[in-house]
Amino acid sequence: MKKTLLLTVAVMMASALSGCASGQLQYTLSDDLTVKTHYHIAFESADENSSSYLNEIGAYWAERGMAIYADKDANSITGDKEERFRIKKEAAEAFAAVFTAEDTIFSNVSFYYNPSLAYDTYSLSADISLEDIIRQNEIQNISADQVKNIEEMAKQCAFEIFIAMPGNVTETNADSRDGNMCAWKLEYGKTVSIMIQTRLENTDAMQEYNKLTGIVENNNMLLIVCASAAGFCILTIALSVVLRKAMRKRALKIRVKDFR
Repeated sequence: MKKTLLLTVAVMMASALSGCASGQLQYTLSDDLTVKTHYHIAFESADENSSSYLNEIGAYWAERGMAIYADKDANSITGDKEERFRIKKEAAEAFAAVFTAEDTIFSNVSFYYNPSLAYDTYSLSADISLEDIIRQNEIQNISADQVKNIEEMAKQCAFEIFIAMPGNVTETNADSRDGNMCAWKLEYGKTVSIMIQTRLENTDAMQEYNKLTGIVENNNMLLIVCASAAGFCILTIALSVVLRKAMRKRALKIRVKDFR
C-alpha cells in the first residue's frame, strides 16, 4: 500500500481512539508559476495516540521537503511546500505530478495544460474515496474490529480538498468556491469526483502582439506611401524623358525646314 494511504488510515485509527479528526489538503498552481502544497490535520482531543501520529506525519512530510509547523495547544500540524518555476510548461508538469505521484491519494487523474497566444487553459479531473483507502487494510494487518471502528469514526471526520489553478474558473463541480480556489468535502462511503477548468488571459502577450501588429501596419503603410511616391517619381521622370525626346524631334524638324 502506498505510504500516504497508510498514514491516512493511521489518522482514522487515531481518531477512533482520541476523537474526531479534521484535515485539509490544498494544492495551488499560481499565475507566477509557483506550485504550492498545504496540508493541515487536527484532532479534537490530545493524548498519546494523536501526539504520536502527529509526530509521525510531521516526519513523513519533512521527508517530502515540506516545512512543518506543529501547534501543541491546538493539537494540530501543518505542512507547506513551495516550488517556483520559470516556464509555464514546467510548472504545469510539476503540478500534475502531485496528483499522479506514487503516494498520491487520487485516482483516475486527467490533467492538461493548453497554451496559446490569447489565453492558456488548464483542466484537472480525478477521483478520491476514503472508503477505498480504508479497505486497503491487509498490508497493515488491521483487524476486522479495528476496521469497523475506523469506518464508524470516519463517518464523523471532516476532510476537505482545495485546488486552485491560474486564471478564472470556467467550469467546476466544487462544493464551494472562493475566487479560483475550489473546495470539495470528502464523505466516507462516497467517491468524490473533482473537476476544475480555468482560463488565463495572456494580457501582456496580447498587448505586445497588438503593439507589434500596429508597428507592422504602420510599416506597411509607410511602404505603401514610399512605393506610391517612388512610382510617382518614376512616372514623372518617364514623362519628362518622353517630353524631352518629343521636343527634340520637333526642334530638329523645324531646323531642317529652315535650312531648306
